[in-house]
Amino acid sequence: RAVAFDIDGTLYPSRPMYLRSALHALPHLRFLRAFARVRRAIRDVYPIDDFLELQNALLADEMHITPDRASRLIRHWHDIDLDIVYRRLSPFEYVREFIQSLRDSGVKTAVLSDFPISNKLMYLGLDGLWDCVYSSEDSGYLKPRSEPFQTVIDCLDESPEHIVYIGNNYEYDIVGAKNVGLMTAYLSSKTVANRDNINGKPTFEFRNYRQLAAKVFEFVG
Repeated sequence: RAVAFDIDGTLYPSRPMYLRSALHALPHLRFLRAFARVRRAIRDVYPIDDFLELQNALLADEMHITPDRASRLIRHWHDIDLDIVYRRLSPFEYVREFIQSLRDSGVKTAVLSDFPISNKLMYLGLDGLWDCVYSSEDSGYLKPRSEPFQTVIDCLDESPEHIVYIGNNYEYDIVGAKNVGLMTAYLSSKTVANRDNINGKPTFEFRNYRQLAAKVFEFVG
């Protein structure tokens, strides 16, 4: 009855983004390394009273700056630097057609990304295709915690067992979604059998969206 998607590495290939952002990222390496450490650390924090306040405080400690300066650095990277990179990205082949076919069949669609979404969907040519659009930050937590997924479940107004969540990160997307009862679709060149499969296999595994479409519509039909 509903399908929800991660964005980065799921709606578009990550490699072109990494290549195109490499030179652009050089002046920001100190920030980016510190920010990556903060994002890893914050996944283990519970409870969180104010996500953005905590993120700013952790980054400030990492970089020995004020929380206000940390906040400005994060906003600058998301709103300006990444904006430049995303203008030049393209979605995976057939992804738009797949999403449109879901909607034409009466299936609800949603996006749940760990990062602020901003203009990403517009630049990918995928805006206007969604019933729900959320960043995990809106819930106050990051994947794989249950809160981000529950935000999307509530918005879609469907039971978890009737929702498929599609992602390319096994730990954050697949395990997190399975833990709240969602069906899952795992985009990867490697099968879960080759991984530490601590939480069972995803409902679907796929390498391209034509393959996923065939599996999903066979399952639905």
